[in-house]
Amino acid sequence: NNNNNNNNNTKSSSMMLCSKPKMTRTLFLATLYASISGLLFGYQMGITGGAMHSLQSSMDLTAAQCESIASLFFVGLMIASPFGGYACDRLGRRSS
Repeated sequence: NNNNNNNNNTKSSSMMLCSKPKMTRTLFLATLYASISGLLFGYQMGITGGAMHSLQSSMDLTAAQCESIASLFFVGLMIASPFGGYACDRLGRRSS
């Protein structure tokens, strides 16, 4: 009887290992958030590079001022990235 019980436990354990993990709503939202963040950063860098020439000529900015404006985007990233990590930890990970 004990041997039969062990076989049932082995079957259910192997079935649990082979089953597909379920995509939960929070996992989906965390994945979507991370994907959109990466896309928006790339888009922002492309727009910034294209707009710097017209911004410099219309506002009579020096090269140093133009570089300072472009570097502010990276400062914003450094400030915002810990919050993005917190959001992914909060929404995407299960406590173990």
